[in-house]
Amino acid sequence: MIRGFAKWSGIVFLLLGIFGFFIKELLNFIHFDAVHNAIHLLIGAWGLWAAKKESHAALYAKIVGIVYLIIGSLGVFSPSLFGVMDLQMAESIYHLLVGAAGTYVGFVLAEPKSGMKKAI
Repeated sequence: MIRGFAKWSGIVFLLLGIFGFFIKELLNFIHFDAVHNAIHLLIGAWGLWAAKKESHAALYAKIVGIVYLIIGSLGVFSPSLFGVMDLQMAESIYHLLVGAAGTYVGFVLAEPKSGMKKAI
């Protein structure tokens, strides 16, 4: 599940990054710019790389989860992200959903480091 999150979110981010160079908006509510595209490409490539090993995928999920929760929260209150890039409300909601999924996968589903067994 953890490696699957890294793989599939990596694929989605790569596709968003590539499509962003050819289209300026998706479904009339997600807008792309050079900053968005570069970030999506980097995170997508990182996700695909991280999907090769469970521990890397868990770290990817944790970091992406936390960062996207922060970006989503900031986007709700500052749609221009303090002048860095413009975010629509739909994008902020998407970022919050990805952040929630990443933190759940990274912190809840990841195997504990200690000798304790995971509760089912």
